[in-house]
Amino acid sequence: MTRDLTISITKAICIILMVIGHSGCPEKLGSWIYYFHMPCFFVCSGFLFKEKYFSEPKQYVVNKVKGLWWPFVKWSFIFLILHNLFAKIHIYDTMLEGGGYSDEYFINFDYD
Repeated sequence: MTRDLTISITKAICIILMVIGHSGCPEKLGSWIYYFHMPCFFVCSGFLFKEKYFSEPKQYVVNKVKGLWWPFVKWSFIFLILHNLFAKIHIYDTMLEGGGYSDEYFINFDYD
């Protein structure tokens, strides 16, 4: 069985359009992109859903945790640790006083 690249190409086009839409493009272009790029992702996901997961829902959840949740947690933690360094070398701005997160910021959870 050979891989059909149609879905991959469609997803790539939607990703490019999403980046354009979030990059400060003209408002009319952004509105046009937002009409269809997310529904297109949902349609692609429907094509890629395997029917075997109806009978194996636990395996489906395990695959999603491994493929989506765990990388999200891992990379969020890495960027949280590197936040102060990135703010110091001006990779991105921070709205916190002193230019970064402090130990007190994490312990008190008082963000006002």
